Amino acid sequence: MRAFVLIAVLGLAACAQPSGHVGVAPDGKASGAVRSGPASAGVGPNGANASVKVVDTPTTDVTVGTGGAGVSVRPAGSPVGVGIGPGGLRVGF
Repeated sequence: MRAFVLIAVLGLAACAQPSGHVGVAPDGKASGAVRSGPASAGVGPNGANASVKVVDTPTTDVTVGTGGAGVSVRPAGSPVGVGIGPGGLRVGF
């Protein structure tokens, strides 16, 4: 699985300007992620993951990834958005 993430990260680097982060928790568990354009890949204590944003409009986002699919909606002009996906229901400001 690590080879898959490495290939995904290298592929992402060729698509657009990449950005990323690395973190270490107090218990010593590390995680990292890279995002480039609509695609992202990461690895952490629970394994590797990857996702692609297949719909990206000012009011709607649809993402499909190794963990499942998610949808976020923010009505035009509204400061509040709602989403549902593998992690459950979320509200953003």
